[in-house]
Amino acid sequence: MSKLPFLLLPFSLITPAAMAADGARLPASQLQGATPFIAVSVADLDRQLAWYTSTFGLAVYSRGELPGRGIKYALLRSDSALIELLQVPGSRPRALLAPSVSDAVQLHGFFKSGVVVPDVEAAFKALKAKGEKFAFELTRPPGGPYRVFGLHDAEGNLVQVFGN
Repeated sequence: MSKLPFLLLPFSLITPAAMAADGARLPASQLQGATPFIAVSVADLDRQLAWYTSTFGLAVYSRGELPGRGIKYALLRSDSALIELLQVPGSRPRALLAPSVSDAVQLHGFFKSGVVVPDVEAAFKALKAKGEKFAFELTRPPGGPYRVFGLHDAEGNLVQVFGN
């Protein structure tokens, strides 16, 4: 499958220096050309690495282990995004730490990631042809100006794919 060009939502690289340039606000012009970034805590780095590279065609930019800490990492890159996968000793899944929480949206903070692609129907068809399992199939939300489908990565995290 060819690479799916995408832009992560809603994550962007925003540095304290950039925020200081306009008081507490970052001028929108500073985001033009910025590379979106997200980090995902994973239980099995190799399994997640295989899923993100095969599903989205991301390339391994960097991979290693932090000396003395046992933290394994991989940075995955496309032309327009950077994803960091971290396998941290002692980390546990949400279901174990908060068994009463049945859906990540019930917790404050980030609960999913997403990508915007130029042709969402082509992306859906390509992943379906690959045998990918979907959290939900291609749809247009009521009143939405876009179409979307969802996938779960190898550890069950929701990744949505948006487009027209």
